[in-house]
Amino acid sequence: MTKKSTFSVATFALLSAVLMVTSVLILDHNPHRTSAPIVILDHVHTVEFVIAETAEPLASQHDFTLSQDWRMNVSLDGRAPLGLVRGYYTIPFSQVNEPMGSQAILIPRVARTMDLVLNGELIYTESEQDAMKSWEWYTPRLVDLPDGLIRQGENLLNVTVTASFHSTAGLSKLFLGPTAMVETIGNRLNFLQKSLPLFANLATFVMAIPLLLIWLQGRRFTFHRHFSSYGFLAGAMVIFAFRSLHVHAGEVPIPIEIWVPLVSSSLAWAVAFFSIFLLRQSGLVWQLPERCIIVATVAGTAVLFLFPQSYFAENRTLFFYVPLTAVGVACITFICVKTIMRPERDLILLSLALLMIVPPTINDLAWLRGALPFETVLLLPVAMPTIMFAISVTVANSYARAWVRAHEANVELNRGIEAARKELHQQYEARIIAERRETIASERAQLIEDLHDGVGNRLSMLIATFRAQKLPGVKSLRDCLDDLRIVMTARDVHTVGEALVDMCHINRSAAEALGIDILLDCTPPVRALQMPPTQMLNILRIGQEALSNAVRHSGSREIKVQGLLSKAEEFILRISDIGAACPRTVARENPIGRGLDTMRSRAARLGGTLTITQGERGWTVECVIPVAHF
Repeated sequence: MTKKSTFSVATFALLSAVLMVTSVLILDHNPHRTSAPIVILDHVHTVEFVIAETAEPLASQHDFTLSQDWRMNVSLDGRAPLGLVRGYYTIPFSQVNEPMGSQAILIPRVARTMDLVLNGELIYTESEQDAMKSWEWYTPRLVDLPDGLIRQGENLLNVTVTASFHSTAGLSKLFLGPTAMVETIGNRLNFLQKSLPLFANLATFVMAIPLLLIWLQGRRFTFHRHFSSYGFLAGAMVIFAFRSLHVHAGEVPIPIEIWVPLVSSSLAWAVAFFSIFLLRQSGLVWQLPERCIIVATVAGTAVLFLFPQSYFAENRTLFFYVPLTAVGVACITFICVKTIMRPERDLILLSLALLMIVPPTINDLAWLRGALPFETVLLLPVAMPTIMFAISVTVANSYARAWVRAHEANVELNRGIEAARKELHQQYEARIIAERRETIASERAQLIEDLHDGVGNRLSMLIATFRAQKLPGVKSLRDCLDDLRIVMTARDVHTVGEALVDMCHINRSAAEALGIDILLDCTPPVRALQMPPTQMLNILRIGQEALSNAVRHSGSREIKVQGLLSKAEEFILRISDIGAACPRTVARENPIGRGLDTMRSRAARLGGTLTITQGERGWTVECVIPVAHF
């Protein structure tokens, strides 16, 4: 098994474990747990439903167990009434022992307004509230009982509930017992149903503000899908936060015909935006699913507003919430499958967060369908904002990491620009120096040409004149002319072989006058070897000095000039006088005079060495210069 497949299996095991643990914790959680002294009132002797305005009977039931959701548990012949309905619950109970201390009744959930009569005495009423506007169906009611009202033996509790029949109406089971113990349950329910959702949704709303700003600022520069994803997540957070806060409204601020579909459709829009964000966050670029989600949400919202009392509105759970839940579950499944196939840290964290939404969603959907008791604590108002908050933190963290990386890249880019600027400045200065040198070289070349055309011609004419008149100084004039020719040769020739040929040709006339033969031996690599004019001039100067000394002082009949290239890529210029007449036992330390220092200086300037040795048949001058120095 490869490392990637092992990681995928581990990711699948982790996601499955998180889903299982979350489901077990939710199923095992019981916020209504009580101790022995508390009595649970859940047996109803009778309930009668009548139209509130006319008292016309609608339906009745006998001997059933609370909790009761009118939409699910009450069967009516024909269509339910459009106005308000009253349900009269008769709940008998027995008190075995004489009550000790103060007593209280806790009703976890009732919708919408309620009156309580215990043993013929009114102990709690909400008759001053308009049942058409009352929206307190998520707040537990805690009612303190007057002392002595509960008697040992039989007691009778009458509960009157007034509400719109299909607007989340009903009555949960009741808890009767010592005030302190009942208050403990009430405080627990208030925290889960009021305080915690309020904090979670306010935090979600606050966290959505930076994402909205990121989206708005991003749209100023680009319409890239990456920034629009932030907008969808922020929109889902804001809509769901406001939607979840509707339970804190004591009375609806707008007509109920608008309020109910607005609350119902807001959840759909939050889920739709959140689903689109999930699809984009997972890297899906296919836009058809997004369009289908938006079209379905718009169509469902239009139907809810156009037909608020229709069969569709009565069954909005089946026709509206269930499909949206299926869409959300499909998106979560898609991301989890992609995470298993390509495990990455951000996708794993996103999948873990999303899986924690599934059990609360199933819990609330089951409550909407009547599969769970009416007093069941809804978890989505707490779970969904918390998960959105966690995901927004992850997204903000990713955005912060991207900003840090961009900042580091910008710093590195600035460093590169600064280095490039310095390099460019150095190149510019080098270019200026090179241009100056080139200008000087060009001026020198022009000067040499002028010398050749002017001074060279005049020297040639002087030599011819001196010869014709047999005047002294011809040799000096010829040396000057030869020196000028050496300079011209260094400038004009292209290879070392050509330069050595010209050098030998310049000295051949003087040598032949003394009966000396100059032999040139160049290997093919040396014939093709190239070097700059400055280095060429130094080589020719060295050769010229050595060759001139050999012609004048050696007394040889043959001078050999060799151009070689060693295995170590070194150029060797060797000048030997063969068969010299001078005694070989005389070894002068400086056989060539002061010219030796100049020759060595030129060789060192080229990175080479100069040696002069005396052999059996004459003197040898050898200059060795590394080719790489050229």
